[in-house]
Amino acid sequence: MTYRDDEVERLARAEERLRFAADVGQLGVWEWSPSSGELDCDAHARRLCGLAPGLPLRVEDLVAAIDAGDRGETIPDLVVCVPSVEGERWILARARAIDDERAHARRVVGTFVDVTERERLRAEAHARARRAELGGRLLRRLGESRTSADTLRAICEETAAALGVTMVAVRAIDEATGLTSSAYVHGAPPTFRPKAADPVAREAFLAAHGDVAQFPDLALVPDMPARDELTVAGIRSIAHARMVSNGHTVGLLFAANVGAVRRFDDGDLVFLKSSADVASVALASARVSERYRQMVDGMAEAVVLVDVQGRIVFANHAAHVFVGCEGAELVGRSVADFVFDEDRAARLASLDAWKSGSRVRETLRYRAEGGREVWGSSSLRHFETPGTLPGYMAIVTDVTESRKLEAKLREAQKLESIGVLAGGVAHDFNNLLVGILGNAGLLLDELAPSSLASESARDIHIAATRAADLTRQLLAYAGKGRFVIARVELGKLVVETGHLLSALIPKNVVLRYEIGDGPAIVEADATQLRQVLMNLVTNASDAIGARPGVITVAVRSMQAGSNDLLDTHGDEPLAPGDYVVLEVSDTGIGMSVETRSKIFDPFFTTKFTGRGLGLAAVLGILRAHRGAIHVDSAVGRGTTFRALFPAAPLEVATTRAAEVARATPGRSELVLVVDDEAAVRRVMQRTLEREGYRVLLAADGLEAIAQFRAHAAEVSAVVLDLTMPNMGGEAALVELRKLAPQLPVLLASGFAESDATSRFAGEGLAGFLAKPFTPAALVERVGRIIRPATETAVIP
Repeated sequence: MTYRDDEVERLARAEERLRFAADVGQLGVWEWSPSSGELDCDAHARRLCGLAPGLPLRVEDLVAAIDAGDRGETIPDLVVCVPSVEGERWILARARAIDDERAHARRVVGTFVDVTERERLRAEAHARARRAELGGRLLRRLGESRTSADTLRAICEETAAALGVTMVAVRAIDEATGLTSSAYVHGAPPTFRPKAADPVAREAFLAAHGDVAQFPDLALVPDMPARDELTVAGIRSIAHARMVSNGHTVGLLFAANVGAVRRFDDGDLVFLKSSADVASVALASARVSERYRQMVDGMAEAVVLVDVQGRIVFANHAAHVFVGCEGAELVGRSVADFVFDEDRAARLASLDAWKSGSRVRETLRYRAEGGREVWGSSSLRHFETPGTLPGYMAIVTDVTESRKLEAKLREAQKLESIGVLAGGVAHDFNNLLVGILGNAGLLLDELAPSSLASESARDIHIAATRAADLTRQLLAYAGKGRFVIARVELGKLVVETGHLLSALIPKNVVLRYEIGDGPAIVEADATQLRQVLMNLVTNASDAIGARPGVITVAVRSMQAGSNDLLDTHGDEPLAPGDYVVLEVSDTGIGMSVETRSKIFDPFFTTKFTGRGLGLAAVLGILRAHRGAIHVDSAVGRGTTFRALFPAAPLEVATTRAAEVARATPGRSELVLVVDDEAAVRRVMQRTLEREGYRVLLAADGLEAIAQFRAHAAEVSAVVLDLTMPNMGGEAALVELRKLAPQLPVLLASGFAESDATSRFAGEGLAGFLAKPFTPAALVERVGRIIRPATETAVIP
């Protein structure tokens, strides 16, 4: 055997060993010729690349790597992905450049190794690391989230980044209907219009596919709920994870890819399920928060959370209504914006008590939008939530109306107390005036007109008459005045009273009238209207003082709306409608706010002692006429009083003139006079006896019953006082009716006729005699009830 043969044999054995090593090591051997640019592969190399025998292999990336290698040096390893009938395959290519001196050419020899499994594991490890990184970022974002909406947003955004998908959405499932709705959507295509899924189809779908499922190609899933909405939006692949809370499905977390088919690996699905578990907690929390918000918003009380700096961090719907901010947001505003300057000290004291740990209950007024004053009863409690500064929660009950009612009640109680006093004083005073006026009247009838005694009697009569006017003023203030209601043209009444008004004011004051066109008719007592007019003019004159000034008296009709009737004084707020306005304005010194708040208090005055009932009486008259009064005044710019009376209907009503029977002498009829005041009894006795009547006297109801029983056959009429000791007029009349049902009874009282006679409803009173009265009035009334058929005429 020659040396050449030995060399050939060694090469053959080496080739055999190389082939064996390649087979055992799953190596594919190849050779590349730079001149042809082709790879010459053995069968195993072709099998790895999925090529048929004899088919040249062109791998541009491999060729480029070989060209980059230096001659005689190992070419860098290269991992390439090649398609095969079994799918994508990853191959490790290793090569070395060899110079063929005989052929004067360069060759590259190398191997192929299948590293598909290794690359898969490496890719999975990388994906796990990537998901772990994104999972950590998600956890950080969850830690920073302050609301359930923030949490759902973080889940959707980080899940989309971790899975590399276009869209991630949370679909909530309604417990009552079973329908789904979008709770949060990230990255939705513009054409995506989700609809509520059919609950039956959804339940069947979830039962078939379980908690986690993927659908790489929706075209192959015809029974997917809402598939049409997804495909119209261009969504091609989808994966979902069920969101479970307390064993119930509360929603679904979707990951969707637009355009291309996307297959999710196991790691993707695990990440999706983890995100769904977190989202289920956030969704459940959001539902609880929404229920709580609805509950708090539905409360009648205002609920406000305020931080330590006094800023509002939450306010429910009732809070917005309370301060009149329905169209604005309270959050971020300072509580100080709603506190009056003069109330800041009380507010700070409450906050100091709260900071010391005390539970604070307070009732304060607040400044609503537009400067309107509202009152709230508050309970302050400490609150603190994660991520926020501690502060207090105020639960505020609107007590504005109750405060107004309390103020009205206090005012009513005060007025009632003073009214009772005024009424009692007027009643007793009227009894005294009956004696004065009666005796003065008798003297005037008996004395010669030219005598000095007659002049004194007239002075006494005038003084008593003025005193009677004072009692009428007291009763008007008490709301118990005697009114003769008739249709009155207020403008005409003002003009007719002009001469009296001129006498009330000094020479330095000009009195001017502004009487509007058209009728200004009210149903009222003309005497009381004059009292209102004269008191307002007197008050205006006093406000001007010794300086030159002008008083303007205006009368007009107006159709008043709610705004026109604000800040009026009266029994009840006036309803919008037609009113007649009596306005008295002056150019005087005006009033401060404090003075204005007291002017209707009885006996309050800025003048000398002994004045101050005039405006209180005005208010009483207006109350009795279902009217009210408005005051506009400021220091240095005068005062305007605006009295409002309900306008009378415009249609003409038949007015019947009051007819008064002419006083006629008696015919020895016996009259029983019942009154607890001896002076009143004596005046009535002398007056009636002088006119031809016989008189029986009784000091109270018990004595009256005894007298009547003793003279029942003779008594023709009874004059009965209302208020008496032992037995009052009301009880006495009941007993008299038992003894003589048809007996004429004349009620005499210093109270208003309507108040007095209302107590005797159904008892058949024959008439009413108002105290104080003149002798002529007494005789006329007694003659009317004894002889009702007597011809009547107006007393001249």
